[in-house]
Amino acid sequence: MLYFLFPRVLFLLGFLPIFFFLQNRFHTWQNQKQTVFAQDLFHGLLRFPNPRHRRGNLVWWLGVWTVLVLTLARPVWVDPSTESDRSEVFSLLFVLDASLSMQAEDAVPTRLAAAKSFFSKLAQALPDTPLGLIVFEGEAQMACPLTRDHWALGQALSEVRTHRLSQKGSQVEGALNLARIKISNRTGGTPVGLVVVSDGEMNQPGNPLVAAQGLAEKKIPVFCLGVGTTAGAPILLGRDFWGKPVYRVHQGVRVVTHLVPENLQRLALAGRGTYATWQGSPEPAVRQLAAELKNHPWPAGAPTRSGEKSVRELYPGGILLTGGALLFLGISGQRRERRSV
Repeated sequence: MLYFLFPRVLFLLGFLPIFFFLQNRFHTWQNQKQTVFAQDLFHGLLRFPNPRHRRGNLVWWLGVWTVLVLTLARPVWVDPSTESDRSEVFSLLFVLDASLSMQAEDAVPTRLAAAKSFFSKLAQALPDTPLGLIVFEGEAQMACPLTRDHWALGQALSEVRTHRLSQKGSQVEGALNLARIKISNRTGGTPVGLVVVSDGEMNQPGNPLVAAQGLAEKKIPVFCLGVGTTAGAPILLGRDFWGKPVYRVHQGVRVVTHLVPENLQRLALAGRGTYATWQGSPEPAVRQLAAELKNHPWPAGAPTRSGEKSVRELYPGGILLTGGALLFLGISGQRRERRSV
């Protein structure tokens, strides 16, 4: 199954057909552009400069552009695993809060960076466990399906940034519902648990406790880790030209965001999991949660195939194809120039 880590990039596929439509339809506009920029502007862009070869131009550039856009969308090929002798007794979906408040610096260096470090170290502590990743703000997105390929998970985790999803806020209920849908679509395999890492600020409508209870009824426990401090910290937006930090301000006052452990404790209780406390570094929380995961009374999984998936990155092949096509274009262009001399 083909899967894209950045599916929104695919809308760029429509750009090149529009360009060719304009190039072929508005000859006056084309000539004006050639006069302003260069006499051979469009001539150089076309693989086959002869007007009789417009169809060849279209096919050539559509192919190159399609491969380039698909490469930028980070394609991965997801294969169901056929191995049945794995020793793990559970799988985990990491649920990561990527809302703007996760940029606060009351965890080193930020809450989001601390959460990513925690997930990376937890993955190292569970080397044989299939892992996946869901990222949420005001909406939720599956960043990596369940896989034993922890390198692929690490790549997806490294790409997580705040303010990347179209809907802003902190909607953990949507993330739990997405997890329920993805887990329900599996056939067989080991039981699955959720590990939610957030600062506990839930500023979107909805009832995540009901969603957590629904997961618990399906034998899907919800474990939680709170990052940050109850004292709070300002939200880092970035740095200016001189390297000074820029913080979020509302009506002239710097916005301070706080860890709300009560929300996460109630969420873990409703999900029949446990709550872990951030203690300045990921190691204590990793040890605590890893022990609780291994001691949790997981239901029996499927007796044969595990149902998890292996993930293969395809974008290196796209880079090679695009680079080869552009190199061929340059070489063939030089040959045309030599023939015309």
